Amino acid sequence: MESPPRRGDLIGIKVTQDLLSEGSEVQIGLMPPDTLSTLRHEADEVVRGDAVFPAGIKSVPVITITPSNRAFTGVVDRLKRARPLGVTVINRPEGPMLTVMGQRAGYVIANDPAMSRVWERNLKESDGAHVLMVSDGVTNIEEPDPDRPGLGRPGHVYGLFECVLRGGMSY
Repeated sequence: MESPPRRGDLIGIKVTQDLLSEGSEVQIGLMPPDTLSTLRHEADEVVRGDAVFPAGIKSVPVITITPSNRAFTGVVDRLKRARPLGVTVINRPEGPMLTVMGQRAGYVIANDPAMSRVWERNLKESDGAHVLMVSDGVTNIEEPDPDRPGLGRPGHVYGLFECVLRGGMSY
């Protein structure tokens, strides 16, 4: 059992880049809120955060991660242990990092400036509500372009994490 923090103790998490193996896919997109209900029933694991999704959002930002080593349940287990609060962008001088922030651990999942900009915009439009999904892939039905995401279908959903996270971090 953990002892409560004492005055002067710092509480922090370590952010690492070891959640996903080399060559894993990270895709961002948007989905209608009613699709979320369907995915909840299809997913092997559903983890809902403490915060409630804001009423009236028109689309839910989603990040789908597909581990290249096919360790789907291992990634879901690590995310569950991290107790994710959500996915945010950490801006550093070396560039932005798309990062899963949890109560017990953090994981960098992408170092992509364009993806980070789109993710920040999507989070603002949804008031921080979003979904992190571990799947064996997304089948693109139509190709995305810079103005709108392309239509796609997730494969088997091993884990679905519903999050509400507001704000970002800069170093």
